[in-house]
Amino acid sequence: MLVVLFLLGSGQSFGSLSSVFHFCKKFDSGKNGVYIRGNSPATVIVFLDTECPISQKYTRRLAALHKRYAPAGIQFLSIYPSPTDNPKTIRRFHQVYNLPFTGRPDPRHYLVKQYKAHVTPEAVVVNQAGIVMYQGAIDDWFVDLGKYRREPTRHYLQEALDAVLTGQPILTASTKAVGCLISERVNE
Repeated sequence: MLVVLFLLGSGQSFGSLSSVFHFCKKFDSGKNGVYIRGNSPATVIVFLDTECPISQKYTRRLAALHKRYAPAGIQFLSIYPSPTDNPKTIRRFHQVYNLPFTGRPDPRHYLVKQYKAHVTPEAVVVNQAGIVMYQGAIDDWFVDLGKYRREPTRHYLQEALDAVLTGQPILTASTKAVGCLISERVNE
């Protein structure tokens, strides 16, 4: 049996994502989980942290990806697992860095656990059925903490979205994201 709850109930509108993200609780196991539904070809979930310098550096690239793929129906949502990221700090971060898509806090780490996210930024691409099609780095710009290329040589998220839109298989379905570790501390 599933009970569907609106995502975190922060009062911020999802716009076109109104029916996409729902939390559910399985009463038989007592475990929380997330499923995704919608009519878009795919949804990009990107884990960010307002205080993470690498998340900050990726905001322009994420805004450019949104501009390129949103007209094709790809939906974007940023998730903030840090206990210090509340709706107000997230809105301010999106304003300062011109992120044109919705951001949501995940203080109890529902989505972090669901997708086994480890760092920010980390991208997850899911299809209409909620199946993960790609997870990992946005690109290979960052090689390691404090080490990055002048420009990326591989654009993993872009390659995955191009494959989704053309009906081709995603050749690189998983990469290791480099970024700020997601704290294990959870707000109750």
